[in-house]
Amino acid sequence: MKRAVAVGLLLVASVVVAGPKKKTPPKAPAPKPAYVSLATVVDETKTPEAKALAEAALKAALAKWQAISVAPAGESGTDAKKVLSAKKAVGLELSLTLRGGKGDQLDAALVVSSYPEHALKSEYRAGGGGGPVAVLVEPVIEQLIGDLAKDQGWSPAAR
Repeated sequence: MKRAVAVGLLLVASVVVAGPKKKTPPKAPAPKPAYVSLATVVDETKTPEAKALAEAALKAALAKWQAISVAPAGESGTDAKKVLSAKKAVGLELSLTLRGGKGDQLDAALVVSSYPEHALKSEYRAGGGGGPVAVLVEPVIEQLIGDLAKDQGWSPAAR
């Protein structure tokens, strides 16, 4: 009897110590490549060079992420669908609005839609202060695209 109790206790102890085996969570699938259309940049700051700086900053910020390609301006919906199918990519359309704040401030909103369907997906906001709009455009856009990249699961491009 004592032997049976000892074996039983030993068996229970080994199960408790070993415990259930933890399963390794499956790896998240790699994000699909993105094909991005830069739809509009609206400059409400009235800063002469802000729109051109914003367009350049958007392209530069997107280039920092893997598997991102920018659609040519004026591309037809049919051509976009062909490219998306060939690349097996997700189509995104970006619309940016720049607004001046009180004093030396910049507020920006990035609206993300599906491309070429134009269905609203999300909106991102960022801002900064302490300098002229021309100086604030690049870091504010970097923040916007960084937030979008995080949500999309994009990986930084190799340098």
